[in-house]
Amino acid sequence: MARFTERQWEAVRGTLPSGVDETLFRRELERIALDTTSPKKQEQLYLDSARLCAEFIRRLPSMEEIRDQDELREQLKRQQQSDSYRAKIYGHIAAQKQPRRFLKQCEILQLWDGVGGCLRITAPPKKRDDYHTPQPTGAVIPYFQAVAAPIWGRTPGAHQIRYIVQRYHRTFRPGSTLIASSTQLSVVATSVKQGSTHIASSTQLRAGATSVKQGSAPIAGSTVKAKRT
Repeated sequence: MARFTERQWEAVRGTLPSGVDETLFRRELERIALDTTSPKKQEQLYLDSARLCAEFIRRLPSMEEIRDQDELREQLKRQQQSDSYRAKIYGHIAAQKQPRRFLKQCEILQLWDGVGGCLRITAPPKKRDDYHTPQPTGAVIPYFQAVAAPIWGRTPGAHQIRYIVQRYHRTFRPGSTLIASSTQLSVVATSVKQGSTHIASSTQLRAGATSVKQGSAPIAGSTVKAKRT
């Protein structure tokens, strides 16, 4: 699916949190829909980048024209660590069943999470005499259903989306680095959840927010955690 039709986009638009830059959100969502890069390829790209940083650090003492070598060395070390972490995440995704689909699912959830969407899903307890299992509820469910239909041609149920969100949380546990995509979406809005690193971008999904919570830092990639209003 190359682009969302106006009807499809209206279905997605109706689920978004208030204050989102809809034009930029749609642009990034359509990029995700079009992206066919495999997680294995992304893993290799970041492994190569980490090795390049390590090689540059090794050769840095012989580069006499570089004045502030200590500062550059620290920057390269941070980049090397960041690339290594992201390669590890991509490697984990590549080892999953249907890795391309799972990667796309993660990017869709990451985009939602990045503009202040709530990932919490509530599963009501089943009553003893009720033959039917109650449907899980949560704002992320109608959002994911609206996005999934144009991309995969089918709408997943609430229980399936709950399982996808659980896999997402297991993959991006606190302290891990979120995926970086093929584009750079730079946001002036870069508030990041405590304990996890969201990707810095080059578009503005939400204007004006600049708070970053303690314990995390933005990195290069596709989405950003926007300040909630």
